[in-house]
Amino acid sequence: MKNRSRLLSLLTAGALALTLTAPALATEVDDTALKEAIAEAEAILPVAEDDVIITTLPEPLPAGLNVEVTQEDEYEVFLEQFTAQYAQEHPEEQAAFDPHAYWQENYSEYWDSEEEFIEEMIEWEGWESADQFDQTMWESYVSDKANQAWQVQEVETYRAAHPGELEALTQEQLLAWLGYTETLTPAQQYMAEFSWAVKTEEEVLPYLLWDYVNDRNWVAETHETFLTYQAQYPDQWAEFDIETFFKEEFAWNGQTKEETMAYLHLLTEEEFVERMFTDYVDYYHWEWDREEDDWGGWDDDPDYNYGSDKPLQLVVNGQVMEDAVLSAQDGWSYADRSTLNAALGTHYVDEGEMISIRAAAEAEGWDVGWNEHENAVFLIDKAAAKERIRESFTALEEILDWSMEHNRLEPGKSYKTTETCDITFTTLNSLDGDTDYKLRVTLEMLQKDNTLELTVKVNAADVLKLIGDDILKLAADEIPQLSLSDLPTLMKGLELNAIADLGSGKFYWNVPVLSVFDDTVKPDTWYGADFGMGLEELLQEGLGLGSEELVSGLTSYLADYIYEEQLLSSSARWWNSPVLAWEEFDDMVSVLDAVMGPDRVSKSGGTLTWKVDTATMNGLFAQMSGTDVSLFKDYELSYVMRNDGTFSADMKMRPDFEGMMKGLYDSYDYYGSSIYSVVSILTGRFMGLLDFQVTAHSAGSMDKATGTMEYHQKNAFKLKLDTETDRVETKTAPALTPPEGADVIMVVELGTELLADFL
Repeated sequence: MKNRSRLLSLLTAGALALTLTAPALATEVDDTALKEAIAEAEAILPVAEDDVIITTLPEPLPAGLNVEVTQEDEYEVFLEQFTAQYAQEHPEEQAAFDPHAYWQENYSEYWDSEEEFIEEMIEWEGWESADQFDQTMWESYVSDKANQAWQVQEVETYRAAHPGELEALTQEQLLAWLGYTETLTPAQQYMAEFSWAVKTEEEVLPYLLWDYVNDRNWVAETHETFLTYQAQYPDQWAEFDIETFFKEEFAWNGQTKEETMAYLHLLTEEEFVERMFTDYVDYYHWEWDREEDDWGGWDDDPDYNYGSDKPLQLVVNGQVMEDAVLSAQDGWSYADRSTLNAALGTHYVDEGEMISIRAAAEAEGWDVGWNEHENAVFLIDKAAAKERIRESFTALEEILDWSMEHNRLEPGKSYKTTETCDITFTTLNSLDGDTDYKLRVTLEMLQKDNTLELTVKVNAADVLKLIGDDILKLAADEIPQLSLSDLPTLMKGLELNAIADLGSGKFYWNVPVLSVFDDTVKPDTWYGADFGMGLEELLQEGLGLGSEELVSGLTSYLADYIYEEQLLSSSARWWNSPVLAWEEFDDMVSVLDAVMGPDRVSKSGGTLTWKVDTATMNGLFAQMSGTDVSLFKDYELSYVMRNDGTFSADMKMRPDFEGMMKGLYDSYDYYGSSIYSVVSILTGRFMGLLDFQVTAHSAGSMDKATGTMEYHQKNAFKLKLDTETDRVETKTAPALTPPEGADVIMVVELGTELLADFL
């Protein structure tokens, strides 16, 4: 079956989907010659007799929130009226119309046969029978004429409302603004890109003018939306910081204001401001409006209280203090001394006065927050919470310390790392026999301080057998410069080259095989990215620490991040609550602790072992779910690190689908009905068809190691990876730039300030 890029429902709307436009350029032109050229160009978009043109379109909806819907509805009415009127005015043309020839010319590229097309229309487009074929082809034929009439009408309406503006535009100016300036003539480039709509060079200018008019109308409608928003949200308009909004939503990828205006086709500063503010409102108005909205009927529920309608609460480490004595005044919350003593462990003497909760908690090193939705003050023992997170990363900290101690990379020296990965994909077939497909990846890396040079080679010729000759032939047909016999050679020699200068922030990469698919790319074409700062500077700007500090203090950094984002900030969000946020935090840390906590690490002599077993993981999830759930048949993880710098690692994981289903259904079996047991057993057996197992083993040192990993999907396939790694000191230093004479194309260039802000 051929690739399909459109369905019938897209035919009539396709020409209206263009978003190309150009500005009104204030240049001196020969008005007479230009008008004649435009008149000649418009002549190739014929409209039938004058009385066929629809001039009584429905009144447009008020501009504002539904601009796109308004345009679509208006065009659909136009199309319906045009189609009916065209058939009435041209009965002889409809009688002579050949639907099969029309289908062959316009649809055969996307379907193999009319029969297949009709089958899909019946299945997906709601056709009642194949008898609709002739009428649908006629409607598609007429829709092309309707599109032309619609475009001419829009251009002429705009021309009448803006005298002289379109006359000041030339085709060359419009094309140049759209970026058509390369090897082909601009008009040819435009035709190549929009070949489905523009067939000849004479059609280019009318379409360009229509695009320009369509865009100018959109800007006018944005202006109406802006006026609506400005009146609806006066406070937000008064405090709108356009520079901050632009920086956060548009400039993060390096795009300047001028580039953004060109991309959005905005010609003046006023248009830019109006577009930014309408986007700003579209992004955030739901939050401003939420108190006025009907959120699931809560506003109509007399038992539901929101914000200040709820009684003031004090939540301490995720627990509501039911007997807390509280008060609030002028935006400040207070508690009596006995409440604070119980919450914070302080020893205030009761003198009958209320004390500021924030002042008392912060004096003891606790964090204080406010959840407006719950009308709750929450207190969190910051030191204890962060220490709990850090302890849950005990294994990670031990592994990082061991790795840094035995890495043995000395400053100023070069090292060469060679790694080979053999991948074997085995299809399991009980009838015809199992079949192996192999792929080899070799990696060679030169490293010196902050510079890396990497070469990756892939031999994937065996994968062609897995894909099959029928698919390969279709793929080869799409690449004229390749034949089916070329593919094995091509797949044997896939290569990637890369250079990373972490000190300067410059990166280069080269993929020679791209030259096969793109005539503008050569085998020695390199692409580059310059981030304007090195890794150390980047980390200092973004995180306030260097790479060694980040690695050595990674667990503390993770603890700070999890605490701030998953506990402190989450407790204050309006859709959450301090109690729920603490429960989510507690579950997450419990999982981390079960996998990497201090109980998972043991030391004996010169050996450090990190181990996780099946009973621990199943017990954790049973505790969290409150049911006797078994998630794993096997979950064994062991990593042994020795003082001599050697290590060994083993892993085995297999899910228990029957156990999962039993635990799930048991949680709903409130009435002890045996039907839940039957359903859980049957569901577990069905899920068992997806049973799989992962096993892995590796051993060696930081300089030389071997490993193997296997993924086994029950009754389906196995995927096995065998790796071998070797690292030695060498006199050859990594390159800092691509080879001399290579074609280098810089695709990313970011400034220091922009990249730091992005982080």
